[in-house]
Amino acid sequence: MVGYSHLMNEDPLIFFLLSYRLKNICRIRTTTKNPIIRLLYVGISFLLVNIWIYLLWSKISKPRRGGRFVYNYLFSLKQMLSFLSNEINRIYQVRKVVYIPNN
Repeated sequence: MVGYSHLMNEDPLIFFLLSYRLKNICRIRTTTKNPIIRLLYVGISFLLVNIWIYLLWSKISKPRRGGRFVYNYLFSLKQMLSFLSNEINRIYQVRKVVYIPNN
């Protein structure tokens, strides 16, 4: 991201190409053959990457003369995905034991 920051304002295609290259990092792995579900998963991965790029660009990067300086080492995509995964696991806790009453 640091090397591409000067191109962000010039061409929206660059923004899309960066997110396309990064989408494999947050790709949802599945064994389903249903193309609708697979397309949904690709859309979710594009959305997550674009949210990360937006947060990195608007909240973490620093404006300076000659373009923004992007601190992508402070908030990596894998770190954001780890935050999301931990929060989802906290909200929807995995049950390891199931209680069945005796009636």
